[in-house]
Amino acid sequence: MSVTSNATASANQPVRTLGPSTDGALSGARSVFGQVMGLVALTVGSTALGAYVGRDLSGGAGLLFFIGAFACIFGLNAASVGIERRWPLRRGIDGQSVVR
Repeated sequence: MSVTSNATASANQPVRTLGPSTDGALSGARSVFGQVMGLVALTVGSTALGAYVGRDLSGGAGLLFFIGAFACIFGLNAASVGIERRWPLRRGIDGQSVVR
């Protein structure tokens, strides 16, 4: 469907405009995209802050924090599996499991 102006549209040809959409799905997608970009900005900011704070650490201390970060990742993964076992009926809005 082509984009036409009001002056040239015929009676049986719909007019499409390039303005904001009234469709709820597109609005929801934009909202989720904005939230994800906010979390990405928070992650990048935290990384930059950590690099600034740890700029004077020795190599051994940096390696220790690196290994500790992986331990935290594995711990969060184990905790999420534990939540799924303890609360199997916990569901999100769409009926899917909240914790994956």
